[in-house]
Amino acid sequence: GKLPLPPVAVGMVLLEAPGGSSASRLGREELKWLQGLDLSYSVKNVKRDFSNGFLVAEIFSRYYTQDVEMHSYDNGQSLQRKLDNWAQLHKFFNKKSIQLDRNVINDVVHCKSNEAPAQLISAIYTLLTGRQPKRPARDDGLIDPATMPSYARPNETSLLRTNIKESEEQTILQDRDTHASRTSDIIGTHEAAARAQLKEAALASKLATTTSNYGSVAMQRVLRGAPKPMSHESSLAVPVTFKEVKVRAVDRNIAQLRANKDMQSSGMGSHAGSVGGASPPRGAAGAGAAMPSEGGPSPTRDPMRSVLVILSDHVTAVASKLQLTDRLAADAYNDFLKRLPTLAAESAAAPFAAAADADAVALAGACSASPREAWALFHLLTSAIACTAEPAVAAAAAGVLTATGTVLCARDPSLASQLLMDFGLPRLVPLLKAVPAHAIPLLEAVYAFTAHTDEAHIALIKSLHDSMADQQAFIFCLTKLVRLETELSEDLLDLYVYYGVIALSLPSARVRAAALSMLPRICEHAHSLVLQMLPRLFVLLEDPWWEVQAQLAALAAALLRTGDCGPHTKKLVDMLMQLLDRRSPAVQSAALCAAVPLLGALQALLPPFVASLLALPPTQRSLLLAQGDAPMALPGAGSHIEMQPLRSWKPLPVAMQLMSAAKAASLDHLDREHAEVIQALVSDLLEPADADAWGMWLVESKDYLYVSLCDEELCEPIASAMLSLFSFLGEGVLPTFSTLLSSLRMLFPDGSEHCQAVVADFLVRVLDLGGPFTDAMRSLTDNFDDALLSSRLSVLVERMRQ
Repeated sequence: GKLPLPPVAVGMVLLEAPGGSSASRLGREELKWLQGLDLSYSVKNVKRDFSNGFLVAEIFSRYYTQDVEMHSYDNGQSLQRKLDNWAQLHKFFNKKSIQLDRNVINDVVHCKSNEAPAQLISAIYTLLTGRQPKRPARDDGLIDPATMPSYARPNETSLLRTNIKESEEQTILQDRDTHASRTSDIIGTHEAAARAQLKEAALASKLATTTSNYGSVAMQRVLRGAPKPMSHESSLAVPVTFKEVKVRAVDRNIAQLRANKDMQSSGMGSHAGSVGGASPPRGAAGAGAAMPSEGGPSPTRDPMRSVLVILSDHVTAVASKLQLTDRLAADAYNDFLKRLPTLAAESAAAPFAAAADADAVALAGACSASPREAWALFHLLTSAIACTAEPAVAAAAAGVLTATGTVLCARDPSLASQLLMDFGLPRLVPLLKAVPAHAIPLLEAVYAFTAHTDEAHIALIKSLHDSMADQQAFIFCLTKLVRLETELSEDLLDLYVYYGVIALSLPSARVRAAALSMLPRICEHAHSLVLQMLPRLFVLLEDPWWEVQAQLAALAAALLRTGDCGPHTKKLVDMLMQLLDRRSPAVQSAALCAAVPLLGALQALLPPFVASLLALPPTQRSLLLAQGDAPMALPGAGSHIEMQPLRSWKPLPVAMQLMSAAKAASLDHLDREHAEVIQALVSDLLEPADADAWGMWLVESKDYLYVSLCDEELCEPIASAMLSLFSFLGEGVLPTFSTLLSSLRMLFPDGSEHCQAVVADFLVRVLDLGGPFTDAMRSLTDNFDDALLSSRLSVLVERMRQ
């Protein structure tokens, strides 16, 4: 039936908030839910923003990622755009058996009232989250027309103007009789309401009381008391003077300044002190730095190529291969950056890959010799990253930073860290905030300039937090940094957990999901620490954002897999079972892949696992079954959700549960989803030790399997699965040939032509297996009746007689 919708207030008129905002019509719970969905456009006017169906489609796309494709919807406000968007939504609703009140949707499309969008969003909220929104006892946005002056009350004309829109007259009210009927209904309802208001007014006049004196202006003044006198004392301003700051120009590099400071501290003469008394940056000396002689003039450093020259050389080399030399300006690198967006990814990444491989040492030497060169390195490479949207090009440019930082850090960790803080983070932080897709290679470069110690990593994380000044962007970076850690000490764990706990309490659902994504990595090193957080995590099961639920599935599986959970085991299994039963395909996919390694040890997960797999939309299920051996990231996720291969399962228990569920449900035949899963199960490499068990499974399932050969939708996947099983079992399948013969008699000669072609090819392939199948197929054809002999199988019979 239809979802229950919140009641509409009768005889009440909505007062718009100042500025035309109607968002207050939605309840607090629904508003919080909408904000957590991170929609493309914020809801400012409920009547207008939901009318074209774009935001409604985006809401459903968060839960049905494979079924609602946002590129098919247009965020226009024309009537045709609205009708096109809602037509697509109605097809989706029918496909998924989603029932929403068409009258309410019609009111939303034609912007007829403020209540209709609130009703629609409330119904969608209940549908997608399974919760009824809490309704306030009163609504301050509604006023009673009876309390209005007569000139402000709606009359018949204004009601007709409000309830019959021009867009309706162009669509559903084109018929004259329908239009007249709607008009009559509106006028009749208004007249009945007017009569009721007259009766209420007469009753109210009898109960009216005089206004309290406390409401008068004079009484309010008495209660408030006399105004306090203003102070006439004037405070004297204290003059403040500032000393003039004298600055001297520094004409020596950081290495020379540090060397002068070392000589001064060792008593080699005051004349070698740092220029202008300025304290040089820590750790400035390094390879390639020139050391001044005592008492003499400042020497110049040894000739070496600058950062710009090194990068330009590699750009020129690649440009000559692409025959672009004649078009490159004298400043090859800057010209290369201008053309970077138009180049193929492989060509654009080539100069950076070559520079990282061949000149990391030269770049490190230039940076350690001069702060200007260190600035140039970060400036030139981050500019390239900002110019490209290709992940491969950004990774190659960041790879130059990583290679250079690795060399610098090996020589002088304090210098590498200082250069990162002075020149690196100011350039890298804006990129981390603006282009999160490039975060992994950028953070690898950051860690390359950082010593491999707990103290250095902790200091870097805190500096990154201060530099970003954006909690959400920082948490997203933190989720990637934790995966770059080779070891997690107790202090590092405490820091990650500290920021994670803070993020779990933030209002953004994406940030909460990002915080959860760190915990599986943390539980590998501190299982008990994550177990202590379970009371807080169980509460998040009610979070409506699909990404939070997907991360909870990954975390529950990680806890069950990496250690003894003691009394928490049952609660974690229940959590995983609930997530397997979610309606969101993305959550189901994450829960399925997370549960696969646990199926052997936790048999209770098998029934919900199989049920969830069968309930997936076909495209999502096909994607998981075709995944192969490599993990993949869940598409559309802002946080990292890495899904392990679904087919790392033990196929036999899954196959047994699949057939047990079919028999328990008393299915007459298998469905498409059963056939796809069976095909995936038996096409994997089966364990020889399980041969007898597979043989028993085939005997128990033969009726379902062989009858499926007569179904146009099932014959191909089942024939493929049976051929794989025949090849594996050999003689073990022969006891089922009598059932195969019965299915052949059902199919030939009057069955589906497509099924006949598939089965005929299947029998030929079985014959080609040789061995025990040669005699078995001869025995099978000997039992063919005239109908089979005269059918498409006659070719097989002739071949057997040769």
